[in-house]
Amino acid sequence: MWLTVCVSSPSQLVNINESYMSLMSDNGDIREDLRVPESDIGKEIEAKFEAGDEFMVSVNGRGFDIIYTFLLL
Repeated sequence: MWLTVCVSSPSQLVNINESYMSLMSDNGDIREDLRVPESDIGKEIEAKFEAGDEFMVSVNGRGFDIIYTFLLL
């Protein structure tokens, strides 16, 4: 029997540069390897970021990382 393990980690969006997000984790590590999703949530993330809103995004890791939600701070 196979069991799928999903790890969700919230990170603060620090910057968007050339469609790549800079995300800061709770311990201060920054990762810059995730693209803004090409979906409605990606468009909403870009709009909120351009408006100056601060928020956290949730990264779901299942062998590949995807952004699936965000929360305004």
